[in-house]
Amino acid sequence: MTTLHDAVSVVIPTMNTRATLHTAVDSALAQRDVEVEVVVAMNGPGENPEFDDPRVRVVRSDPADRGNGARMAGIRAARHELIALLDDDDTWVPSKLSDQLAAVRKRGLSDDNWLITCSIAELDTLTGLTRIVPTEPVVDVLSISYYLLARPRLHSVSPQFASSTMLFPRSLALDEPWDTTVRLHQDWEWLVRLERNRGTRMLCLPVPLVERPVSHPDSLTTAPDWRSSLDWGKRHLANHSARIRGDFFLTIPADRAGRAASARGLLACLGAALRLGRAGYGAWAYFGVTVARAARNGIRTAGARS
Repeated sequence: MTTLHDAVSVVIPTMNTRATLHTAVDSALAQRDVEVEVVVAMNGPGENPEFDDPRVRVVRSDPADRGNGARMAGIRAARHELIALLDDDDTWVPSKLSDQLAAVRKRGLSDDNWLITCSIAELDTLTGLTRIVPTEPVVDVLSISYYLLARPRLHSVSPQFASSTMLFPRSLALDEPWDTTVRLHQDWEWLVRLERNRGTRMLCLPVPLVERPVSHPDSLTTAPDWRSSLDWGKRHLANHSARIRGDFFLTIPADRAGRAASARGLLACLGAALRLGRAGYGAWAYFGVTVARAARNGIRTAGARS
């Protein structure tokens, strides 16, 4: 059982290719009222980054294991009983960890089967505008899979979950480690597995304690791979409800297909939702918006390579 004695190991996976790494580390070291160590987990062939602060250590992981391997290397090397993840291009406000620990104490959680997240302040790098997500935060998540993947309303299409928001007992990840074979939706896979295998409780602090820059990768050349997302849903959601499967197919991979303006992708997502799921009204509404947006962008025919 973890004792909440205000000591946290911050794990930052990186390939040391971003100039923001040191800024992320500085934001972790600046946490108030919490004893912090930072474990920078290198997952690339480059040289180790250098830091002057003795609270920062660098470990290496097998590049073949990618981000999940780097996370687990950092978690295994951690000295404290609590783990917080931080992406190398995100930053925290100084009270991030102390606020989350206070929320855990307030809920009276005394075992090692919990995790807590928070809201995110997203800075649009093109417009300079900031928005807070999720727009409708849930404090006590009754079902992790439903919270992450179901879409009850059009405007609740994404909870905007980020690994940089998470704080959890180290034993949770040691007992149920990230799967290094998973290449997409890694956080979702881990979280729904925690729910399925352990009944893990998830809390969300509706305060923006993480700051994240975002851009708009909506061009055809930068749109993500809808096929991999669709295959992920078929593989990892097979034992979940038809509602969750249907909502997922019509939103996450369909959104990727829509940004690629791929008729083939949109039809594949629609077919999967009809055969394997039972989507709700919110997901169907979002799918309609996705198709309309793809049509405006010049949708590619089903016979085109996309």
